[in-house]
Amino acid sequence: MGLAFTQTLANVYMFEWEQPLVEYQQLLDERYGRCIDDDFMATNLPRDQIIAKLDKVHNSDPNIRITYTVKSAVDFLDVAIENNDRQLKTVVFQKPSAEPYVLPYTSDHPHHVHLNIPYADLLRVARLCSNVEDFEIERINIEMSLLLNGYPPKSIRKQFHRFFDLNNTLPVLKQLDAESYQQLHQKLLYQLFSIPLGHESSDDPRCYGEICHGS
Repeated sequence: MGLAFTQTLANVYMFEWEQPLVEYQQLLDERYGRCIDDDFMATNLPRDQIIAKLDKVHNSDPNIRITYTVKSAVDFLDVAIENNDRQLKTVVFQKPSAEPYVLPYTSDHPHHVHLNIPYADLLRVARLCSNVEDFEIERINIEMSLLLNGYPPKSIRKQFHRFFDLNNTLPVLKQLDAESYQQLHQKLLYQLFSIPLGHESSDDPRCYGEICHGS
């Protein structure tokens, strides 16, 4: 398992290593993110310039070896990201081997735990899916998974309704209203990063030519 502080030390090391890349992206007003040893970039640079920059970073420290992918669609953590006509489209990424498993309804857990699972699952996919059609596909997948794990249909419907009611977006549940869904999607994203609505960046963060994923 290693020492307790190993991951913290690795994060400090990676933080120092990535600074030239972070500053480079900031200079171009483009996006960069990292989760432990997975990196993500969105850029409008030509492909050859992107690869040259990544190769330079790759060779900057003999202790760090990276592999990267540069194309119009990549998987990053649990998100599949696609450049769709220079707009970034996001959906839930499911590993091919993933099973439709959630905590069984018959498990010996407090009842409120089972009640919160449908809400939490909808919350996750509403943050990850950038359009209402993909969200609806994931909502159906969640419903099927809950049914397979013994959740009563009446309870599922009630908790789904609770999610949309509390977020003032019942038109999404009843009519797949795209405008209401975009309001929900944006609100949940800004809540996640504690950014007040109206204070987001003035440029469009989804308008990019290439997407890079490194690890």
